[in-house]
Amino acid sequence: MNVPQPLQRFMMGGLTCEEASRLLDDYLDGRLDPKVRRQFETHLRRCEKCAIYLEQYRATIDVVRADGCEAYEVELIDTTLDFLRAHLPQDGRPTV
Repeated sequence: MNVPQPLQRFMMGGLTCEEASRLLDDYLDGRLDPKVRRQFETHLRRCEKCAIYLEQYRATIDVVRADGCEAYEVELIDTTLDFLRAHLPQDGRPTV
């Protein structure tokens, strides 16, 4: 079913997957405005792919920190986000 973009945005808490991916770092660091944080969390509740991605992202950071490789953390985050952005469609909607 092809859902119109405005309805898709409403259903996903007002954010596309691409927009949500750009907020990951600020979300995990607690730097999001409360309204944006609610939109982000609404998106996660409604988008299984982004929720899974967030958990994988957290797990990767935890592994890096546990191994004492914190110097590589920023590079890992940037690489991970670049990969996600490259594999999302331009409209930011998840592929099924």
